[in-house]
Amino acid sequence: MLAALFACALSAVAVPAAPRPQASTTPAASPAPRAADFGPRLAQAMQDRAAVVPFLLDAGAALERMQGRERQILGDSLEPLLQRVYFSAERFPGDELVGVRVHEVKKGDTGGRIGERHRFGHGLLARWNAKYDERRLSVGQKLKVVAFARGELQLVVDRGIYRLSAWRDAEGVRTPLLFTPVGVGASDSPTPLGSTTVVERVRNPSWTHPTTKVTYAHGDPRNILGGIWIELDAKPLGKSGIGLHGYTGAPTKDWLEQPGSHGCVRLQATDCDRVFHLALEGTRVLLR
Repeated sequence: MLAALFACALSAVAVPAAPRPQASTTPAASPAPRAADFGPRLAQAMQDRAAVVPFLLDAGAALERMQGRERQILGDSLEPLLQRVYFSAERFPGDELVGVRVHEVKKGDTGGRIGERHRFGHGLLARWNAKYDERRLSVGQKLKVVAFARGELQLVVDRGIYRLSAWRDAEGVRTPLLFTPVGVGASDSPTPLGSTTVVERVRNPSWTHPTTKVTYAHGDPRNILGGIWIELDAKPLGKSGIGLHGYTGAPTKDWLEQPGSHGCVRLQATDCDRVFHLALEGTRVLLR
């Protein structure tokens, strides 16, 4: 009888219904950007100068998040615009947002002093200013420059897609400056991974063959450096003799976008010249 009464009492107690599952309040992760998403805006930017800087800011932010083939496709599509903004005399509405400045020549200015002030190789002044002539600089003359503070510039080598890019980090905004194909280390002598810096830039360097140790002067057809050597700090990489350079040891089709070097990064002559003037000693370099 007691057992029956106890069971009856339990049955009289209201049992709360199971709670309904609540919808998640965590925002869904945004899908990874795709290069094709930027096609219409790229076409607009090629026709509308006012659209160039906003497009570069947005596409540059997306490019930074991309990897592999998508990064390669978008970066390659941006390169023609990057050349116009950062390596020509053209000006675009709002380009001060991506580092372009006007330098007014002061008494005592030379190309070298202007480059030191804004942290770029003064050879870029001729690219940025039509009919530039250092011998004819005049007080009050206005010159297009791209200004960098110490540590703002970084080179990134993406070995998997055979690309080198340059980036400007300023005021919380990271914008690409160039995006160019390269050759990298062979399978038995790969380009090392890691973060390092530029320690030396040399025009018309000699070259020492890494196997025979024979040195060839500039001008010797056996010197394959293409007239430019940009040396990277060996200590962080754990490997000496690594740098960026031009390459004359074979036709371009036989080495560009391919492994083949003793660990160095090979560039086409015009691209190597741009990097030489852009990446001064101390410039950060990421090899990945």
